[in-house]
Amino acid sequence: MNFITASSLLMGLLWIGAVAIYGISTRYLGRLGD
Repeated sequence: MNFITASSLLMGLLWIGAVAIYGISTRYLGRLGD
């Protein structure tokens, strides 16, 4: 596995993690706003 594929895979994982954290935080804040 070379550096380019490893970095792109890491970027993909970071994007998935960011989207998941964003969705969970918005759902949590929405529940708090009730």
